[in-house]
Amino acid sequence: MADRERQAAFQALSLEQQADQAMPTLQLLLKNRLDTMQYARIRSAMAEGRADASLIVKAVTKAVFDVRVDEAIEQLTLL
Repeated sequence: MADRERQAAFQALSLEQQADQAMPTLQLLLKNRLDTMQYARIRSAMAEGRADASLIVKAVTKAVFDVRVDEAIEQLTLL
């Protein structure tokens, strides 16, 4: 499946489903850097539409590869 098709399929999901799919990826990328309550706030922000799940996953993935994880975590904790 092409990237655009995957993105379209993801966007077709409800916000709750998008949050549910994004969380395991975020937890894998961030490992043990956030506590349970911080993950819950991030999930809530995505499920309520206050934050875009696909953009968060992309930003955190980029931050990991650019070795800017601390900066990404700081942004996430503001949600």
